[in-house]
Amino acid sequence: LPEEVKWSDELEEALCYLWDMTAEKDVVLFILENQFLSIGEHVLNVSTEDRLTEIVVGIIGNLCCQSDVLPRLVEKSELVDSLLNLLLCNDPETLIQVLRVLQTVVWNLQSESPNSKWVDRLKNCKFLGTALVFILKSSTNENLLTGTLNLLQSIVSIESDNYLLFKEIFDMKSLVSSLVEMFSQLIPVKNEEIHNSKELKIIENWLEILSKILEVSSPNVRDVIESDEAVVEMLMRILEPYKIPENLNMSAVEEPEIIACIHQTVELIDWFQQSGFNVHVPVVSSMMEIMYLLHVLTSSNFNETEENLRVKELQKYLEAYWVKVQSSEGLSRIPEVLELSSEATRLYLTQNFGNNIPQTDEVLRQK
Repeated sequence: LPEEVKWSDELEEALCYLWDMTAEKDVVLFILENQFLSIGEHVLNVSTEDRLTEIVVGIIGNLCCQSDVLPRLVEKSELVDSLLNLLLCNDPETLIQVLRVLQTVVWNLQSESPNSKWVDRLKNCKFLGTALVFILKSSTNENLLTGTLNLLQSIVSIESDNYLLFKEIFDMKSLVSSLVEMFSQLIPVKNEEIHNSKELKIIENWLEILSKILEVSSPNVRDVIESDEAVVEMLMRILEPYKIPENLNMSAVEEPEIIACIHQTVELIDWFQQSGFNVHVPVVSSMMEIMYLLHVLTSSNFNETEENLRVKELQKYLEAYWVKVQSSEGLSRIPEVLELSSEATRLYLTQNFGNNIPQTDEVLRQK
């Protein structure tokens, strides 16, 4: 700010009013005609007030919601550099606004040519991946963490042979460990309470990103997964509430997000097991509890709606998984799985899945 202009509550209030007004297209056009991008560039270069920086970036974020602004913004190299450099700042609220701008940029890339200047700008930002990984690993701000996760999911969603942003921006090994750290903070251990809608969205994005990491890292996944036990523990945390009959009832399975999260989690656990990673017996036991509960649900009064068909698909996948476990594990760990299972689940498994499984009374004698 010029020396004669001092930061004050009145100035902050006026700028926040302008920020709110930029949700209107006519206001956006007006301030663009009056060189706001150049003004914003200057302010970001000289600002020593975190709140001022946050507001200016927030206004730019609102401007970017208009389709013709991003092509103009990318031509202002110094302003783009200033915005990207703010990823290294320590102010969570400013970082949240920077992520909003980048989120809009990535969304817009879905309709852009692979030769878009924005692709080059993001790829040429050498610290972009490192900065986002650092946020995931070290921040305690929930809004900042979810904003970063949302941006990662958007980058993953456009990844293709034409757009190799994700693979080029991130070091996958560092990203996996930071995702585990973030997940452990945002998704608490739950014994009985189910995941709420906000948590389900976080889980959905997290699973999509993890799946993409495994895909782009193949066949060298072991070089990327520093601690497979930590990753599987997070997957177990997703499934844990759904071992309880009260949580996996008809109203729950009618929520497509719940079934989708369970299904993708089970697929990833299966993938880890088939790839030779260690999947502990309690994880397998939890999956069998869920399979049994789905069996109970689909055995009576189960109309074939689209949602219910997804439930049956998940049940069949789990059944195929259990058959695969029997053939790959032999008998060595099956008694342990049964021992951890509820009595109803043990009975269901022993009666429905082959003669090689030890009978229920045999398992009970081992207790």
